Amino acid sequence: MSQQPDFIGLGVEKAGTSWIFACLYEHPQVCIPVKEINFFSNETLWQKGKEHYEAFFRERCGNTETLKGEYSTNYFFHEKAAERISRHYPKIKLLLCLRNPVERAFSNYLNDIKAGTINKNLDFENALKSQNYYIEQGRYKIQFERYFSFFKRTQINIMVYEDIAKNPEAFMQDIYQFIGVDPGFIPPSLHKRINTGRIPNNVRIEKWSNQIAAFFQKNRLGEKLWWLIKNSGFPQRLRNLNTSGNEKPMMSEETYRRLAIIFKEDIIYVEKLLDRKLNWHSNS
Repeated sequence: MSQQPDFIGLGVEKAGTSWIFACLYEHPQVCIPVKEINFFSNETLWQKGKEHYEAFFRERCGNTETLKGEYSTNYFFHEKAAERISRHYPKIKLLLCLRNPVERAFSNYLNDIKAGTINKNLDFENALKSQNYYIEQGRYKIQFERYFSFFKRTQINIMVYEDIAKNPEAFMQDIYQFIGVDPGFIPPSLHKRINTGRIPNNVRIEKWSNQIAAFFQKNRLGEKLWWLIKNSGFPQRLRNLNTSGNEKPMMSEETYRRLAIIFKEDIIYVEKLLDRKLNWHSNS
């Protein structure tokens, strides 16, 4: 039985991908192992070859009839990922969830504080000067042009992050239907909030929590155990305690307007692509 993936999630970062991953993971007809394999965007992993990549699905999914897939949030942004995916899997189904690029950039900033990548005393305006990828990841037009050089539009299921809050059930039904599994399944994580932006009181505790999760996810049995622990609610309660009383930074109106101008071309491009008006031009 083939160990090739049936679908690949491309991103984007901070656009509901952890929630989508959870809802895919819980579907009985889907095998989607640990998030962020990053095979097509990591030079070391890429050099190990296709067999190394497919071994991941063989070890985690076994010889089952389930659809196989993965979700790595930097594939859409990475310059080489589109060509590399098409080289091995030219007919693959691709999942892509987009978010207002201004809000996405700010959420990326909050996530970097949470991860300890930047100091929590660094404000967003100054972080924009040193973390260029906050803006570059929102350059949707050039990223779409790369993917459309290798894939048909019908191969990419393009979703909008803001639609999750409006109707999460319809949102996941659309994904299930696109990849070819029972769209009527209701995942336990459907109404949960997963990996939301926040500022921890102690970044070190956050890092330890992530390291423990990564340790469990190194093998199939550990991954299953970690999922049970995660669904018990204990990790979330720990995070809540580590966030209690800590106010989240806000983005100024002026910064929002400035970024909306920077992303104007990308927003218009997405609107034309989806043939719908998006409320991404202002924060009203």
